[in-house]
Amino acid sequence: VKAIIRHVFDNPDLNAQPRYLDDVGSGDGSLLAHLYTFIKEHTRRGQHLDTHPLLVIGIDKYPIPLQKTRATLEAAGIPHVVVREDIGDPDSIAQILRRDQDIDYRDSLHVRFFLDHNRTYEPPIDMEAASRRPVMSTIPFMWRGRLIPPNELQQNLVEHFRKWARHSKHGIIIIELHTVAPEV
Repeated sequence: VKAIIRHVFDNPDLNAQPRYLDDVGSGDGSLLAHLYTFIKEHTRRGQHLDTHPLLVIGIDKYPIPLQKTRATLEAAGIPHVVVREDIGDPDSIAQILRRDQDIDYRDSLHVRFFLDHNRTYEPPIDMEAASRRPVMSTIPFMWRGRLIPPNELQQNLVEHFRKWARHSKHGIIIIELHTVAPEV
């Protein structure tokens, strides 16, 4: 992750770098604090925060983690905002940030650890595309007493990431449990 962060924030064109760094499911804010400190101490951007500030955005659907995020970032003196919203609705996150903070959410680098797998299931919009998807999983999943066919779950994930693509000019860094080697 640090190699990616360094690559993004070492870009010689400071104006081409993200203006914001956000974490959906920010928990206690420690990931944001850690990444901000890394950027500040180890990247070109960190040398220019006076002229090119970096605002961090903590996002969580629950109020207690948001309070912890706010406290962590305030204690570290990190410029920030917090938003109560859900990972499944990036359009709403963008609207809230635009309305309340005049923030263009597309200009954020999104980071999150262990959250996308835990989003609320929504049946796919494009069931025809779901029916054409080759089955890549044999693990059963249920939603409200209904077995979700693997091709529908895969289409649900595709549609989830398509929602995020509209808000991801600088990309998304995602670490998920199933992408970590079992030995780790």
